[in-house]
Amino acid sequence: MHDRTRRTLCRLLFLAMVVVPTVVVATWSIYANSRLGIESRRERWQQRFEQLLGVDVTVESVRPTIPGTVELDGLRFALPGDKEPLVTIGKLRLTTGEICIVQLENVHVAASQLDFWVDWLERTTRQMNLDDLVRVVATNVVVDHESEKDTFAEVVGVLEKRETGSQAIFNLWRDESQGDPLALQLVHEPHEQRQSRWILQTGSTPLPVRLLAGQLAVLSRLGSESMFDGQLTCVKGEHGERVELVGKFQAVDLARLSGLPASGMLSGRGQLQVKQCWVLDGSCQKLDAVLSAETGTVDVTWLNATARRWGMPTQQATRGMQEFSDLYCHLELDGNGFRIRGQAEGDDQGALLRLADRVLLQQPRIGWLSVAQMVELLVPGSQEQLPATRHTAHLLEAIEPTRLR
Repeated sequence: MHDRTRRTLCRLLFLAMVVVPTVVVATWSIYANSRLGIESRRERWQQRFEQLLGVDVTVESVRPTIPGTVELDGLRFALPGDKEPLVTIGKLRLTTGEICIVQLENVHVAASQLDFWVDWLERTTRQMNLDDLVRVVATNVVVDHESEKDTFAEVVGVLEKRETGSQAIFNLWRDESQGDPLALQLVHEPHEQRQSRWILQTGSTPLPVRLLAGQLAVLSRLGSESMFDGQLTCVKGEHGERVELVGKFQAVDLARLSGLPASGMLSGRGQLQVKQCWVLDGSCQKLDAVLSAETGTVDVTWLNATARRWGMPTQQATRGMQEFSDLYCHLELDGNGFRIRGQAEGDDQGALLRLADRVLLQQPRIGWLSVAQMVELLVPGSQEQLPATRHTAHLLEAIEPTRLR
């Protein structure tokens, strides 16, 4: 080969392998760090999140750190048209590879929108590809209620899909990773395409019931300060929803549990020990639970009306609230109906309500109550009642509230 030709080839190779790549990298670096490049990168990540979640997303800044890792600051996710966000994230660090690692800091989630994330997680885990593996680590996760908040110091989770099915497992610590965490698991069986199973097991610290009320509305009747310690399983599928619950509810608001706060039959704080509870499509099919309290008050009108129904002596007072020092109510529900029992032992065996040594209300003499008898028991005696029909609903809408006395 001629010397001139050899030199020309060397120059071309040098340009192709050294100069051009260096110029390209330098140009890209300058563009990436320019205002135009930063804005383009930010918009690109916003579009990715919007496609993934189906919501409006804003990101304050995006910057790559090391190869395969990018950091995003000031993320805000909101449903189209909503002013209040679904969630805000102070910092998100994403690392891609064989294992996708998502690290989050300072996460604020709207409690009223938790059902959105539940539905999204069910869809996402069901649609994952085989051998996909995502690891999630979050610190300072705050669930914001209207006037309260619940904080988790650390949340660690794994999303994966195998031949045996897909699942998501999360461990949540309330206080600086101490004690046993709250464990939450979502499972999709491979042979059940549209069925999902949620399993919640509380750890060393009870879980505020208000975090579950969005998915199980009936739990809101226990009050915003109530805490749950136990296990809950919820199975959703084509044939409906089934919930199984075992555990203890503490700080139960007796006024909300027994009726509206303004007309509750009971007031005070108690605890509800659930030995067995099966709920199918929002209807309780089986229940074995004990409601107890050491102090509180009971509506005298309801107390007298119930005593008369059960053939027992009534109180002398006719209105107001009567104090009690012991409440014990063992409630059972099965195919036979309802059964209410009081204290099982002692001189006051069968007592539901007591004031010191005085029995205020005994358990009914009838072993099992029908649904109609149970409804009658739970409705305070009053002459100002209407049947729950469509015609009644239309009538109430037509009457001015000032005329209802």
